[in-house]
Amino acid sequence: MILKEREHRFCSNVNTFSQFKDNNTSIGIRNSDGEYLYVPKQFLDFYVATNPNLLAKISELVEEQRVLSIGVFQDGKLIEEKVSKKYRRIFTHEEVDQEEILFPELKHGQNAVLEGEITRGNEMSNTMGFGYQGHILTCLPESGSIVRFKLTLFLKCRIHGFISRLDDQGRFNARKPKIIFTHIEPLENDADEPSLF
Repeated sequence: MILKEREHRFCSNVNTFSQFKDNNTSIGIRNSDGEYLYVPKQFLDFYVATNPNLLAKISELVEEQRVLSIGVFQDGKLIEEKVSKKYRRIFTHEEVDQEEILFPELKHGQNAVLEGEITRGNEMSNTMGFGYQGHILTCLPESGSIVRFKLTLFLKCRIHGFISRLDDQGRFNARKPKIIFTHIEPLENDADEPSLF
């Protein structure tokens, strides 16, 4: 059932955006620029007949720093294509990530000094929230407890540390950076805030 559904969906797209040549042995599939990529029809048939779970499982290994290379020998020459993380969804059928990587300039392992506001503290998870350019970033102390930084809550601060892009599975593909901080420097104190009483 899955194969039939996939074949129908793929063939519908191919019929809409394709053309044949070489006595119908090559099929051209139009890309987003209107150009045609020609592949042997037998390779297209192999793709359609392949168990989608096999390609999905292989493609799940593709990450930012790991690509999947697929190649065939044609006339003794290797013809190879690389599948990057951007294109793995073609095989895994995962949803297109609507949320882009937040602050791509903040690279994993990079030292950082950022200015913002400490918005929360959670002793159970030993994390703090840091308001930075309209987003809340999770911050963890490099060592010890966040309790010693309690006086910085709800204040504008400068946080010193380094960036982590590790996700919950320990892979380098977190959408939002975390800050592993060494210290927090308050830029104001409670006395600077007007009293409500």
